[in-house]
Amino acid sequence: MGDSMKLGLISDIHGNLQALEAVLAALEPHDVDLILCAGDLVCYGANPNEVVNLCKEKNIACVVGNYDDAVAWDKPSTSRKPSSSRNETLKLAVLEWAKKHATRATKDYLKSLAWRLDYHFAEKLLTTFHAGLDYLDEWVSLDLPESFDSLTKRTAVDIIILGHTHQAFTHEHRGRLFINPGAVGRSLDGDTRAAFTVLTLPDMKVEHFRIEYDLAAALHEISRSGMPKEIATLLQHGARRIEEVENAALTKL
Repeated sequence: MGDSMKLGLISDIHGNLQALEAVLAALEPHDVDLILCAGDLVCYGANPNEVVNLCKEKNIACVVGNYDDAVAWDKPSTSRKPSSSRNETLKLAVLEWAKKHATRATKDYLKSLAWRLDYHFAEKLLTTFHAGLDYLDEWVSLDLPESFDSLTKRTAVDIIILGHTHQAFTHEHRGRLFINPGAVGRSLDGDTRAAFTVLTLPDMKVEHFRIEYDLAAALHEISRSGMPKEIATLLQHGARRIEEVENAALTKL
C-alpha cells in the first residue's frame, strides 16, 4: 500500500473495558485506518469477555500476549521468572480468575491470535508483537539499551511495535523505529490514565496520548468480581507491585 496511512496503536488492555472504551472514543477524531493491539487483552480487569468482544467488533488487529497465552492454553503461569512472593500470589490469582471466567469463545479467540503481524503500509514495513520473537515475556525497554540489538538484527522492517512493559516510548535504534504505546488498562507508572499512540505514515509521525477514563467503574467491577482486593489497589495507584503501595503508605505515617 503506497498511500498515506494512520494507525492507532494500543496494548496491554488487561480486561479493563472502561479504559478500552475511552481509548477507542479518543481515537475516533484521529480517523485512523487501522487499530493494532500489541497483546495482553485479559487478566487484572474484570471484563475479559467484553474486551475481547469489543476488539472483535471493532476489527482491531491483535497479537497474543503472555497473559492471553496463559489463559487460552490453561498454563500455570504467565512469566518465566516469578515476581516477588506477594505479587506472584496476586498474579496467579488473577490468572486463575480469568481462566475460570473467560468463555470458550474468548479462549478460542485468544488461541487464534498470531505471535506476530507484518504489514506494508505507505512504503514502510511494520511488524507488531507483544514482547519479543522468542518469548512473550521478553523485556524491551529504554532502561536496557541492549534489549533492542537482537530485534534489530532479526527484523528487516522499518517499524517495530510492541508492548508488555507498559512503558510508552518511541526509540530509534540502528535504523529501526521502536514504538511502545503504553498500557490501555493497567498503568504501572503512578499515572492511572490510559495510554495509546497514533502513528502516521509515511512521515513516521508518532503521537503518544494519556487520557482519563472511568477508573471508579473499573475498580467497582474488580471489587465485586471475587478477585483479591489488592488488584483494585494496584489499579487505583497505577502500581506494578503491591509492596510499592504499602511502602508508600508506611512512608507517609
